[in-house]
Amino acid sequence: MSQRETEPVRTSPQAAPDLEAVEGYLRQARDGVLGEWPTMRILELYGFKCARSEIADSAEAAAKAAQVIGFPVAIKAQVPGVTHKHRSGLVRLGLSSDRELIQAYEDIAMRSRELRPTPDRPIVLVQEMIRGEAEIFLGMSVDPLFGPVVAFGLGGVWVETLRDVSLRLADLSAGEARRMIHELRGFQVLKNAGIDLDRLAGTILQFARLAADLAPQVREIDVNPLILAGDEAIAVDGLMVLRGLRR
Repeated sequence: MSQRETEPVRTSPQAAPDLEAVEGYLRQARDGVLGEWPTMRILELYGFKCARSEIADSAEAAAKAAQVIGFPVAIKAQVPGVTHKHRSGLVRLGLSSDRELIQAYEDIAMRSRELRPTPDRPIVLVQEMIRGEAEIFLGMSVDPLFGPVVAFGLGGVWVETLRDVSLRLADLSAGEARRMIHELRGFQVLKNAGIDLDRLAGTILQFARLAADLAPQVREIDVNPLILAGDEAIAVDGLMVLRGLRR
């Protein structure tokens, strides 16, 4: 093993997560799936930075949230049971005015009712738009024999179409986190973007800790994308599937 692989990686300072708060968010799961809002709150409890966001249940509330966050924003419908919001037509990006936002809210509210009829007002997440140098994916699934397995890859087409993903057991070392980065076919994308690879390895380790902690209750985690912007990895979307749910 090289000296490089045994050197510590740079990670964000972490206090022990508030496990009672984590449990509280896990109890918000519906039909065994924990949606984007509570998933992001759990990520924050584990030291991840998440895109600024607000919940809204009307066009007027969404507009007020956007004024607080600052344009441009994205809005994403929060529909129980729908895990692929983009594919389902429940996301609008790059909204730069109240007029655009209100129209987008009305459009996805109608789409939400089509997918899941309910008398309740559709809920949306109003979120800041994040720009960065690259997007990554982090995931976890529980293998019945080996336990929690962490997945890492580039976001977008790299993971969805090309299946360019590195896998390790959640109890991984700094050296293994580095190797996960280097073995991607898309590694050159990260290198060309000037990504701090040590800091990225630290982000993988940070996620592995979360995965190991939650594995007794959660069998799948999907955080996609995390946007790498300067020295930060900012989570933009995520969900968790609790144990006991068949998919």
